[in-house]
Amino acid sequence: DSDFEVEAKFDSLPAVQYQFEGIIAEDANGIGLRFDVLQDGKPQLQAFVGRNIGAAAPAQVSRTSIADIPIPASGNSGTIHLRVKREGQHWTFSTSPDGLSWTEATSFDQALAVARLGVFAGNYQAAGNPPVFPVEVDYFNNLASPLGSEDGKIINRFPAISVTGPAANATFAAPASIAITVN
Repeated sequence: DSDFEVEAKFDSLPAVQYQFEGIIAEDANGIGLRFDVLQDGKPQLQAFVGRNIGAAAPAQVSRTSIADIPIPASGNSGTIHLRVKREGQHWTFSTSPDGLSWTEATSFDQALAVARLGVFAGNYQAAGNPPVFPVEVDYFNNLASPLGSEDGKIINRFPAISVTGPAANATFAAPASIAITVN
């Protein structure tokens, strides 16, 4: 639980209402903050920050929106870079179409004992089947010890990954899980 700055590059963009992808920070009980881009039916993507407060049981969690800001459409050619920085209790969320030019979406103060940090994605639909959202994460980088040349010499190939989870069109309630097998 210390200060950090992380960056993720997604080679996918939410295109259908209620698709989202981003960075999540949680405490040991799964309560935390989500920093994402989402498609909520407006003409352009939204930078969204949400906060989960309360007990970890889904029925008891209160979800509060901290920010819901339009992202300029220019420059988003199928990729988006997200950056989250925490200094003490101060958080900053920024977006970039190219990883070079950054726009601060929002900043705010929030105490959180971070135990887990990573990328996430999802989709939602109140009734019926949620829209398929094939998410592509290029990288997730801790800027305190950054990766070398992102597209430099390939040393190891990515392993084959198979995901077994809810059957197609299945409905399940949280806390549900999927199994990921690395071959």
